[in-house]
Amino acid sequence: MRLAVERRSRLEESRQLWQFYWDVAEEENWIKEMEQILSQGDIGHDLTTIHLLLSKHKSVETEIKGHESTLQLSIDHGERLIQQGHFGADKVRQRLDELQEMWRRLNELSDQRRRRLTEAVDFHQFLTDADDVDTYMLDVLRLVSSDDIGKDESNVQTLLKKHKETTDDLKAYQVTIDALHEQANQLGEDDRQGPAVQDRLASIDKRYAELQELAKLRKQRLLDALSLYKLFTESDGVEQWISEKEKMLVTMKPGKDIEDCEIMKHRFDGFDREMNANASRVAVVNQLARQLLHVEHPNSEEINGRQNQLNQRWADLREKSEAKREELGSAHGVQTFHIECRETVTWIEDKKRVLEQTDELKMDLTGIMTLQRKLSGMDRDMAAIEAKLKSLEEEASRIRDTHPDEAQLVMDRTAKLRSEWEELNTMLHEREAKLEEAGDLHRFLKDLDHFQVREDSGKNGKIFVIVFRHFQRLQDETTAKILFLKRYI
Repeated sequence: MRLAVERRSRLEESRQLWQFYWDVAEEENWIKEMEQILSQGDIGHDLTTIHLLLSKHKSVETEIKGHESTLQLSIDHGERLIQQGHFGADKVRQRLDELQEMWRRLNELSDQRRRRLTEAVDFHQFLTDADDVDTYMLDVLRLVSSDDIGKDESNVQTLLKKHKETTDDLKAYQVTIDALHEQANQLGEDDRQGPAVQDRLASIDKRYAELQELAKLRKQRLLDALSLYKLFTESDGVEQWISEKEKMLVTMKPGKDIEDCEIMKHRFDGFDREMNANASRVAVVNQLARQLLHVEHPNSEEINGRQNQLNQRWADLREKSEAKREELGSAHGVQTFHIECRETVTWIEDKKRVLEQTDELKMDLTGIMTLQRKLSGMDRDMAAIEAKLKSLEEEASRIRDTHPDEAQLVMDRTAKLRSEWEELNTMLHEREAKLEEAGDLHRFLKDLDHFQVREDSGKNGKIFVIVFRHFQRLQDETTAKILFLKRYI
């Protein structure tokens, strides 16, 4: 009976030992399955997948934590066997130590997996942010590498304004890139030093530097285009003005009278002032062209062509202007000649009327003195009229050469002048002769008063005869002079 009890006791102890072994084996298998799950290196390929993996890992952690009570039952079972002095206590202790070590490694592996997944979240966040930076720089690249440099000055101004906004934004974006570098420094050691991060940062820095250079080149191209279009705008403005003034010069026809000539001259003077004012615009275009050519503008050939074209048109306009100036001046001179001819005729006629008025004078002492005074003043006027006549005849000769259509009228004018002048000369010489005759007669009468004849004086009678013969000789000379003047003057 005692042997049966002992045997029964050994069998129960053996059953408990094998039950323990069984339970421990199941725990070890479960731990190994968890280890296999936790040993996966998958950290996802984006934020969505990594968050899914984190969610799964939390479930695994929950399962591990929930399984801890089951594991503890197996451990408690082994501890009781040891405390009871079970014959397999040494092996039980060994298995318990192995199981607890596996459990500890499992928890460490779980912690490592959680830490790796957490780091992976930062890693994928970095990659996402880096993708955003790449997208931004790609958009900027399309802007700063654009070939659009505008079609006119206004369009370029708009493009420059937009480009300034782009470059300002690009400059400010340096803060984002610096933040990305700081974000990379906060990553896990493996991720931070890995090629995925380092190469990506290097690529971003390189492209950012390239964008800055492209932005500078783009700005310079726009500034070159702006300078070019400014040159074209200024040149087009001046050339349009030149075209308008060329048409205006054609309409400036010399007038047929002095009033029309004065109007044309006034219009030309206004045009001449505009020419002087616009000369500065031409100078501005030339200065701008020289500056662009000096810095080797990419459109230098086109700039040089426009500059030469403008200067040629300006030179042509100046030549036409000078020709029109001469034409109008000459026409004005012709009309001035006609006016001066009429004025000179009137002048001569006035002098003729003055001479005609002397016919009413009596040939006494008062009349003779009055006539002498008028003729004395007439000498000065005659010299002035003769000089004017000579000047007008010289001008008439020039007009006949430059204005053949006016030749006949000019000849008629000078013939009329010469006729009036000769008539005036004749009248003047007649009155000079009359004055001389009257003067001689007056002197004779004066001498006669001094030598009055007395009845008883023979000597005085002889003197009277001498004086009387002298008077007759003077009278004959005067009459001869008057006849000569009438015949030849």
